[in-house]
Amino acid sequence: AQIENLSAEFARHGVDDEAKGLVSSFFAARDALVREGLTPAREALAAGDYDKATTVLLDKINPLYGDVMTRGDALKKHLYESGEADFKASQQRYVLIRNAAVGGTLVGLLLVAVFGAFLIGAIVGPIRRAMAHFDRISQNILTDEIDISRQDEAGQLMHALATMQVHLKVMMDSLRTASIVMDGHCQRLTGEMNQVVDEFQKLTDRFIAHALKNELYGFSNIVSLMQQFY
Repeated sequence: AQIENLSAEFARHGVDDEAKGLVSSFFAARDALVREGLTPAREALAAGDYDKATTVLLDKINPLYGDVMTRGDALKKHLYESGEADFKASQQRYVLIRNAAVGGTLVGLLLVAVFGAFLIGAIVGPIRRAMAHFDRISQNILTDEIDISRQDEAGQLMHALATMQVHLKVMMDSLRTASIVMDGHCQRLTGEMNQVVDEFQKLTDRFIAHALKNELYGFSNIVSLMQQFY
């Protein structure tokens, strides 16, 4: 029963054609041993014919058993070599898969690093340029060109910065124009004030001269009267 189970186990598992031939040869030799050697010897022993049993042992069982052992050794050797080859092939596949996995991991890490550097550059670069523009604007430099070609969030930031710079430039131009106009008004007002002061000075001088003239005329009259009495 164990031999039949072993045969069924071999048939159930996938083996190569050479192994199937060796298995068939082994079991054929085993069947021949049982049929031509063991069964007749058992019958002879059961009948008490020990000479026949000895003859069967020497002429049939020993040669057939040797044939079974030879075929079994051939099958065992083939299975060992086949297993060793499969093991080496499995090791090679493992090494290949391991190298592919390591290479894929390294490539993945490289791609992550490249993508990370690109992403950092895409985020940090516009922010640094925006900070540089803010610094220039804080120095009252409103003539720099701002790139607004991008359509992402960084582009929206640069677009808002460019809009603010235009508004500040318009505001500064308006303040500069208003300052020039106010300076003109102040200069004209200063001139008018100087004219008023000059006119006031002239009137004051005429008034003082007229008052002194009257005072001198009155004094001369008094002197004339005093001369008449004395």
